[in-house]
Amino acid sequence: MRRGIRILCAVHRPGEQIRASTITQLTHTAVPANHVLEVFEELDIFLDDRPDSLDAWCEEHLSFLAPDALSWSLGSTS
Repeated sequence: MRRGIRILCAVHRPGEQIRASTITQLTHTAVPANHVLEVFEELDIFLDDRPDSLDAWCEEHLSFLAPDALSWSLGSTS
């Protein structure tokens, strides 16, 4: 986990928010990204840019609905 934190600190400026998508790329370097993510979340320099899993599921499974019904089911007010 320390290795992952060092990698991320080396490529970001002090105080710069670190994106979840950047942290998840650490899985390719054999670093436990989920633990690193928790650390940065606690430090309040974490930007969660991951897609909402519920929205993704609804779009995948409810795509057959008319656009008006789909926006209503996702809670859109526009």
